[in-house]
Amino acid sequence: MRFPIPNSGLLLLRAPKQVPDHATIEIMAPDERVLTYDVRIVKVADYSVEDLFEKKLYMLIPYYIFNYESKLRELEENDDSLEELLDKYRDIFDRLEVEQEKSNLSSKSLDAIMNLTRSVTCKFTKNQSKVQRKVGDMMGGKILDLPCFKIHDEAKAEGLAEGRAEGEEERNRLAAENARLKAEIDEMKKQTSMDK
Repeated sequence: MRFPIPNSGLLLLRAPKQVPDHATIEIMAPDERVLTYDVRIVKVADYSVEDLFEKKLYMLIPYYIFNYESKLRELEENDDSLEELLDKYRDIFDRLEVEQEKSNLSSKSLDAIMNLTRSVTCKFTKNQSKVQRKVGDMMGGKILDLPCFKIHDEAKAEGLAEGRAEGEEERNRLAAENARLKAEIDEMKKQTSMDK
């Protein structure tokens, strides 16, 4: 049996050029019938940066570095090629921030994309120390300025301020209690000396 399934596809993050654009999936049913259907094979390499933004395929951005797999040695040895890659990532990150400002992307999603991009890129370039260092340095500033960290820092500052205020309140309460107890002790001492 053949079942055409519209708009279905298989996403390949890394794929050599000889991978076909379509594949047939076969499923063995419990009654031993074989069910087959065709799927389109989608490769990250098929999408330009323009495509990713135009189609809002932001979740593929962390894997964009896979398009450079065959060029990693050149990137390691050629500063101009490496600078082109860095420019591409600067452009991507700037565009992501614009998408977030336009509310096309939540802060949480932006954080996830940025962190995953850094993680994937770091692991993917582990054998190219110069590429890894330069890309990591460039991403470092972007990652450190992510909204989740800003929110964390603001919440921490707010918590510290609340803690200080509560601590001050507690100190004042304890000082008042201490003064009251001291006054009672002084009064008891007076009573004791009068009774003698």
